[in-house]
Amino acid sequence: MEVVSQAGFVIGQRVDIDRGTSVHETNTINAFGSIIFLTPLLFDHPAGAQVVGQAPTTKLHNSGDEGAAGGLGLGVMIVVGVAIGGLCGLSFAVVRYLRKVRRRIAVVRYLSKVRRRSGKDKGSTLTPKEGCSAETLERVKLWTHGFGFWFVSADKIKMSTGPLPPHQEMKKMSGWLTKHTICLQHCLSFVLVHFVAVSHVWLTRDNPDPKGEQAAALRIWLLRNPHVKYVWLDWCSLPQGQRTEEEKKEFKLGLKFVNLVYLAPRVLKILDGQYMGRFWPQFEAWLSYQRVDLTRKGLEPDQSRSDEVFTGVAAQMPNERTRLTESARERWGSKNIDEATHLLTSSDLLVTNESDKYVCIEAMRDLVKAIGEVMENDQDMVIMGRSEQSVMESEIMQEIECQAEQFAPPPPQVLIEL
Repeated sequence: MEVVSQAGFVIGQRVDIDRGTSVHETNTINAFGSIIFLTPLLFDHPAGAQVVGQAPTTKLHNSGDEGAAGGLGLGVMIVVGVAIGGLCGLSFAVVRYLRKVRRRIAVVRYLSKVRRRSGKDKGSTLTPKEGCSAETLERVKLWTHGFGFWFVSADKIKMSTGPLPPHQEMKKMSGWLTKHTICLQHCLSFVLVHFVAVSHVWLTRDNPDPKGEQAAALRIWLLRNPHVKYVWLDWCSLPQGQRTEEEKKEFKLGLKFVNLVYLAPRVLKILDGQYMGRFWPQFEAWLSYQRVDLTRKGLEPDQSRSDEVFTGVAAQMPNERTRLTESARERWGSKNIDEATHLLTSSDLLVTNESDKYVCIEAMRDLVKAIGEVMENDQDMVIMGRSEQSVMESEIMQEIECQAEQFAPPPPQVLIEL
């Protein structure tokens, strides 16, 4: 349609043509010639026809973002564009999130295939690929079955004050702890959107947070991220102090599988002046910058899951916050497992028990090897040894499908000042 002026119109805008007349119709601007509409006009409009732009839509269906953007299909995803200040441009944030959704869809397809195959022979172990050793089979079974971790209720933390109690005390408190199994399937993509793992420094040998500074920073972050319902924090999630024999076994297994906790959900780093010099926080920080890559059969750097808040001097000085954030990202943001191992075994990274370094790094290499073996044997071998595994995978499927449908990007990083 030829128009006198295109000023004030943008691509994707709905317009009224000859409003109040017998040939009134609406259409969507698809391009500018003068104006090219998305669909053919229903009527012949005479010269002097009025074209009036409708009020822009501020919220897309099933989206938490404001503005104008394109549609999402699970098969084909297209970004139409974002109108900002009268100029049309492609939103970098939307494009980045589309890539995440595309990875999640790949996981949906993978887990759908697993579920279909497992449905043929529930509760059994399928025949492994020819030449697959018993050792490989056992390692894959170990990581695909995963481990049950205790998670703290985010609502309980938000309603509490002062330092958080240790694990043994918290187990006696109603509604504070629930157990959730995390396995290799959860690490295939960022699917545990309602979970967060906390990385922090132990300020004393007997209590990581005797004055409750870290707990206060965590509470503020949780209040600003209400979608998070479950929190993993070693002080509250693993047996502490004097342990029974059963608790010693649980603690040892927890350390072996702790890599899963920092690879599956979002990770919140509580940064202070000691953070960069301690082994455990640095190990956890590196894991927070990794994701499982289906194509490379291992880990790949990814900085989208890692958040930070601050305590101590850093909470009071913006320059110190910037320095710590950039230092952590520069040290670990792009490191592969070999580079990370070299740095993590440095003598100046302090740890109470030196053997912890080698136990954790060995477990990490074991997990990476299991990832490769699962992917390599995927056509002929899927471990489904327990009936609850099928239930867990259904939960993962629902979580991923819900995210893809809602197209809701994760909340932005926040800086906490105490």
